[in-house]
Amino acid sequence: MKKETVEHKSSKSSQQALTEGTNKDQVAQKSEPRDISEGDERGVLGQVRDLLFGDQARDADQRMEAVEARLTTSIAQVRFEARDRIEILSKEMLERMDKIEERLSAQEAELHSAIQNSLQRMEGIQAELSERLVKETKDLDERITDGQQQTLAYVDRAVGALEKAKADRDALARLFSRMASRLEGDE
Repeated sequence: MKKETVEHKSSKSSQQALTEGTNKDQVAQKSEPRDISEGDERGVLGQVRDLLFGDQARDADQRMEAVEARLTTSIAQVRFEARDRIEILSKEMLERMDKIEERLSAQEAELHSAIQNSLQRMEGIQAELSERLVKETKDLDERITDGQQQTLAYVDRAVGALEKAKADRDALARLFSRMASRLEGDE
């Protein structure tokens, strides 16, 4: 409230000074004819403007400068905080990537180990199957050999029986021949 009254009083005094200054300028202009150039006009207008709005303009400039200073400070602080946050996020991301790499390495090692175990089991199974195949092949060879020997023994017995039967035929033929000769002789 006091500020407004001070500003109001200063604007009244500025107006009075302007009026007095204008009156003096008018008196000076009437007494002395002068040629006012554009530069002088601007200077005079600048002085008038400064008298009328000088305090307010300075206050506005000071406020603008304070706002700019606060804005600059805020921007710097935001940049600093953003850099800190980015650094923190970068560190977190790198840590997470490291953890992921560690997990992947561990999983890769587990997978490699599982593959090696599977290969070893497959080699064991293959060796066992090979042994079984060799054993089964030997057993089959033995059976075939036994079967061949049994077949050969049977064939030998059959041939012997046939030879014996042939011998019996010869004996029968001799017997029939003798009987026929006797029968012929009896007649």
